[in-house]
Amino acid sequence: MSLDMTAYDMAKVKGGVWHDIRGGMFKIAYLSDSAAERIEKIERDGKARGEAQTDIVWKQCDVLANEVMKDWQQVDGKDQHGNTVAIPFSKEAARQLLKTDMDLSADILRRSRLSYHFRKTGGK
Repeated sequence: MSLDMTAYDMAKVKGGVWHDIRGGMFKIAYLSDSAAERIEKIERDGKARGEAQTDIVWKQCDVLANEVMKDWQQVDGKDQHGNTVAIPFSKEAARQLLKTDMDLSADILRRSRLSYHFRKTGGK
C-alpha cells in the first residue's frame, strides 16, 4: 500500500498550517522525509564525533527554522529598555527562538510530522 498524496493539501504541506502554541501563533509546514533524514543524520554523526548534545540540537534547530517555520504572530520579546515588543518573523529569529526554547522546538518538530494537520479536510 502506498501513501495517497491526493488526500493532502499541498499548500498546507509546503506553506504551513497555523498552530496556537503557548499564546503564540506559529505557521508550521510538514517536515519532509529529506529534512527528517538530515535531522537524524545530524544526531547520528554528531554522536559519532562526540559533539555536545546542545551543539547537535542547535544544528537540528537550523533545519527546523529553514524547512518548517514559515511565519509567526504574537511572539514577543524585550527591547534594550525592557519593554515588551513584537518580534518580527525571520529565519534567523526562528533559529534563535528554537535554540533558546527546547520545549517549543520539540513541539514544533512533533507537529510538523503529524500528517493529519496537512490533509485536505482537517488541520487548522
